[in-house]
Amino acid sequence: GDVYKRQTFVLPSKYTLETVPTPINNEVVIKQLPGNKVATLRYSGRMTEASINEHTQKLENWVNEKDFSVIGMAYSAAYDPPWTLPMLRRNEIHIQIE
Repeated sequence: GDVYKRQTFVLPSKYTLETVPTPINNEVVIKQLPGNKVATLRYSGRMTEASINEHTQKLENWVNEKDFSVIGMAYSAAYDPPWTLPMLRRNEIHIQIE
């Protein structure tokens, strides 16, 4: 079967549930999530499975060295459109911590 991939878009804090633009695709769901604390590793380049795995491992190692308590799975974040040159792309790995 098909593998379902969920994409999340984070909007600037100036938006509220009342002021966020209405999606033109009815499959887009708007949710307000509570704030949380994350450890973050920023990197550039293409966001491939290999680069995500490599940088996730680096961040997990750092989190463990600092004795943080991990309370969520790692996830990746991208900030630039696909036509941005790879060396100029901003990517991040996030791990939710206490």
